Amino acid sequence: MNYLSLLQLLSWIMIAMLISKDYKALNLKNKLTAKPTLFLIVTVTLLCVSLNLLLHTYLSKINFFVVEESTANTGLLWMVINVILSIIIAPIIEEIVFRHWLFEKISKKLSIMFSIILTSILFGLIHFYAFAGFITAIVMGIILQLIYLKKKNLLDIIIIHSLINCMLILIGLFDIQASLVFTMILIAIAGLNSFLIIKYFQKK
Repeated sequence: MNYLSLLQLLSWIMIAMLISKDYKALNLKNKLTAKPTLFLIVTVTLLCVSLNLLLHTYLSKINFFVVEESTANTGLLWMVINVILSIIIAPIIEEIVFRHWLFEKISKKLSIMFSIILTSILFGLIHFYAFAGFITAIVMGIILQLIYLKKKNLLDIIIIHSLINCMLILIGLFDIQASLVFTMILIAIAGLNSFLIIKYFQKK
């Protein structure tokens, strides 16, 4: 049995109960109907996946930076459940909670920048399976929060979150590691997409 997935599912249920009284105020219907932006989906996904692969390849060699997960066979059923949780349920719930509900709660009392950093760190903490995942989640949280502030569209960031999780599952499944040449390619991809994302946010 994968207790990590079960614990995560229970935490989502508790969060759903917590925000249920604010459901009408969330105005989710209007937040999920805008047309997704392909440019953002591609660039942010490539940036976060390449960053995670780079960090995982090199920081996993340092024991201090790794939180070990059980690699025991958990069975096909739990594998399917994990995929559904990671690709469908997690992106929807986590983006609604962190980028929309929690951010708006915190930003009413704190500055916008501090609220972005705080919610992104909290987002990183629930992904602290390894240091690479923690750092990637923080960077991902900051970028997705900025996208949401700019577009007020949850659909974009849910799709991005889902694609990132999907690609990371495939990377983990095939145990992909970055060779020297692959590392240079990943750095180029991360750098290019970082530049493109920065230019996007500089536009009015």
